[in-house]
Amino acid sequence: MTAFSDKTLELPKGTPVAYDTFEAKHVTSYLEDFFWNNGPIGMVQHDDFWDLVSQKVFVYRSDPIRTTPTSILLEDGREVPTDILFCGTGWSLEYSFLSLSQIRELSLPHDRRSGSEKDLQAWQPLMDAADKQIISKYPILADPPPGSTRLARDDIVPARLYQGIAPLSDASIIFLGRTRMSNSFRGADAQAIWTTAYWDGHIKLPPREQLRREVAYMNTFSKRRYPTRGVDGLNFYGDLVWYTDKLIAEAGLFSHRKAWWRNGDEPCLADDMRDCKDEYLNKYGSIE
Repeated sequence: MTAFSDKTLELPKGTPVAYDTFEAKHVTSYLEDFFWNNGPIGMVQHDDFWDLVSQKVFVYRSDPIRTTPTSILLEDGREVPTDILFCGTGWSLEYSFLSLSQIRELSLPHDRRSGSEKDLQAWQPLMDAADKQIISKYPILADPPPGSTRLARDDIVPARLYQGIAPLSDASIIFLGRTRMSNSFRGADAQAIWTTAYWDGHIKLPPREQLRREVAYMNTFSKRRYPTRGVDGLNFYGDLVWYTDKLIAEAGLFSHRKAWWRNGDEPCLADDMRDCKDEYLNKYGSIE
């Protein structure tokens, strides 16, 4: 079951989450509600965040292109006076160890211009059918805020991974942790359980055409639900319970579920999965 609410985490409607620009700790504009998850979620959304952290925080959204002895020059032309430079470079979602042909073969996200036109045309009817199904079921997703559509990219071929994990073309490789969720620990547990069952041969995959329809549905739902962050088909930030329950149920496990009404009334906790390992071993045995 998937349900939507503007009151997630009790943030007021209109809470800024996707920002156009940052300048000297003041948000100069914001785009839309928390609901659409088009930016970071957390304390940064609150109006007093920068005042709480520091009175002299300056945030610049641009790429550095070079340095001088006293400053950093940004791509947008600004020059930032600098005494000390600390580099926190983060991480890249690129697969530098794979060739472009391997990325395409494994159906990982890639630039549309480098994709196969024949392949894109083969997927389009499935995506269109999924889109109609999603809009019919969740009409609110038909009308994203203008800022979302302006920032969304249309040059990315989404990941064609079953359950956001397994390529349809090669059962010997999986990609864990690639989907984005609001609780990475629960997501990691669920994906590990699913992958164990998948490679142990305990998951009965649907026929290939049904697989493709399910992948197209997840791709389309990701983009409709999260217009900017979901274009790669792997964003399920507000759909943690639906996604993780789906994985664990397909592995044939149910011990993490709570008693009837508690499933929808209580929060999901790490402790919920405490019995999944024993349930798995009791049901399937050990391969050791």
